Amino acid sequence: MANPRKRKGYNLEYRASDDDSWYSVRLVMKGQTMTVKYEGYTEECDEVFHAGDFKSKEEVDELVKRFRSVSPQMQDSECGSLKEGMIVCVGCNAFGGEDMLFYDAVIEAIHNVDHSFCNGEEECLCTFVISWLHGPKKGYLTDTGIEGMCILKGVAQVGPKIASFLKLVNRNLGKSSCMLTAASKYEISASEGSSCENGGTTNSKYSRLWEDDKDLGGQCPSSHFMFIENLERNLLQSSFRDFIHEHTSVPSQAYILPSPSMPYARGIIVVDSEDKRQKILQFLDNPAHLIVSSTGRPLVITERKLRHDMIKMWSGSYEPQDMCLVMDKDLMVVHSGTEAYERAKKLKDLFLEFMSHQRLLYKKFSVEEMMLLQTQQQFNQIIDV
Repeated sequence: MANPRKRKGYNLEYRASDDDSWYSVRLVMKGQTMTVKYEGYTEECDEVFHAGDFKSKEEVDELVKRFRSVSPQMQDSECGSLKEGMIVCVGCNAFGGEDMLFYDAVIEAIHNVDHSFCNGEEECLCTFVISWLHGPKKGYLTDTGIEGMCILKGVAQVGPKIASFLKLVNRNLGKSSCMLTAASKYEISASEGSSCENGGTTNSKYSRLWEDDKDLGGQCPSSHFMFIENLERNLLQSSFRDFIHEHTSVPSQAYILPSPSMPYARGIIVVDSEDKRQKILQFLDNPAHLIVSSTGRPLVITERKLRHDMIKMWSGSYEPQDMCLVMDKDLMVVHSGTEAYERAKKLKDLFLEFMSHQRLLYKKFSVEEMMLLQTQQQFNQIIDV
């Protein structure tokens, strides 16, 4: 989370393994060791990683996705840019005390109220209903104001220091053909500049190589999101990501968000450019085929947006090479004209009808609940007086 008095070098966020909260950090490389230093904390809180401790690429994937660029705090005058379906980072007094910990959440509903102005300063009085994506309140709904809310600016990064560390890990693993070689393709040292800043592009599995010892300040493109519904609850994130990469050749971050109260899971796909998002959307939303699980559950792209603009659904003239089923672990492609496609199409239409009805009910519930709570609060204040 952006700190207006942030010390030099603390220009990354890291999701800590002990409390799952996001912190501003800087990285220090020494030999085969990478140290994560937390802003405002002593050396006793440092998190140290040794290149020889990693046993698989999955362990490295888990580490890399815990880094991202700093999320600046929202200002009261910027509340109009917040939309339903956006992912934000929000302060949470999760464990009591004075410390605010920061976790990601989805904006489920917005109750807009006219702002107040006092001595020329604008104050946002709007209320946002959020659903926590991780942390101690994961899966719960909370209403909050704009204070303590931060906007996401980047996905997991491979900066020069992280890239150097990944190369060391890759050598220790001895797997020159694994995904970690994406970092080894670039001869990067901690003294080199950002590839985004220099106008270059990369094919790194972990997005662009961003310089982690310089404040990005919005120089690199922001993340582009896609929201997926009706996934199998036991679908692996790695299977989802690999399936997308096999059919589109686009590297991405994939997240599966199962809900205890639903028979299906939601998913989020994150890429670093609109062109890549469109290419994935072009594959997933192609009218010539549907993506289904091994049990026949169809993947559904909803109209919920995770950016300021609406996801533009693509319709094209893709002609499948054959009419057979293409299996890929937990997901498969079923083509138009097959019985599997017709069955999946009916299930998809049924799900969209369900989602539309649910969305209307939820918006009505959230607004009416908030109004009742505000009325009760005003009543309690009158009694106290």
